[in-house]
Amino acid sequence: MSHNASAMNPQQTVRYWFTKVRYGDFEGDLILLPRKIYYFGQKVKLSKPMDEGAMFGSAAGVMGVPGVVTSGLSNGAELNENVRLFERPKMNIGELWKTKTTAAELEEALDKFVSEAKNYRTVYSEDLPPPRCYSSDAITNLTLSFPCKLAFDTEYDKHLFRVGFFSRGRLRKALAECGFTS
Repeated sequence: MSHNASAMNPQQTVRYWFTKVRYGDFEGDLILLPRKIYYFGQKVKLSKPMDEGAMFGSAAGVMGVPGVVTSGLSNGAELNENVRLFERPKMNIGELWKTKTTAAELEEALDKFVSEAKNYRTVYSEDLPPPRCYSSDAITNLTLSFPCKLAFDTEYDKHLFRVGFFSRGRLRKALAECGFTS
């Protein structure tokens, strides 16, 4: 599903929102603004079921980390205030979409959220990826391929987003209007 605010009000600047976008084993929201792409993972979509050993290891990890932190504290260690276990700020993109009516307002709110989310450390490999922001000057080798895969490179990583097949035309238009393609 995708949303295009510029079609609703001609005074608004270009902004696009795509939901249920796959990024690795995650599903989330992809937002395109002029010269910026944001990704917000919303849920884990495991490509294969976990075996019993993996489920036990995951449960042990959930139960074990507080014990390690508690043990460390009882031995005189201090807990780093920047590490917040089991907690990540939440954002209601739908509400932001309604209240931040221009791309500039939305960009400011999204940048603030991405910046604040950097203070929250990931504890487990199954955790959602942190919110991401990619600026056009950091993106190279951007391609849109069949059936609807948006791929690009940044300085250290390769990124592949799977946007719904029926969103291909809208994504192509969004990339052009947001300054990523001609």
